[in-house]
Amino acid sequence: MLSPLRILVAEDEDTNYLYLSALLTRFNHSVFRAVNGKEAVDFIRETDDVDLVLMDIKMPVLNGYDALKLIKKLKPYLPVVAQTAYALSDDEQNIRAAGFDGYIAKPIMKNQLVNIIDSIHKH
Repeated sequence: MLSPLRILVAEDEDTNYLYLSALLTRFNHSVFRAVNGKEAVDFIRETDDVDLVLMDIKMPVLNGYDALKLIKKLKPYLPVVAQTAYALSDDEQNIRAAGFDGYIAKPIMKNQLVNIIDSIHKH
């Protein structure tokens, strides 16, 4: 069993957040929430011990792409994984080109999430 991570979930939809939180806490990870991109950036600016960010692409105030740019300026090595409901082939290219460390398509499946976290853990 890998050691627990401190994970920021940037997600404006309550149902999606509660689902992710339930999955992550089942694996003993600590979960924090930001309901928009600006909140996510502020959280990262003020908190030093986050291991991973799960970033919804479509959020109010500041979208996932814009939030990513600001987070990477603050903490270039912090892994940020995009969550997207739009898993088209050019979306993956756009997500990777933007600088995300990976992406996961919604609806998020437990095995996909575990694989993403394992890959982040190994770096």
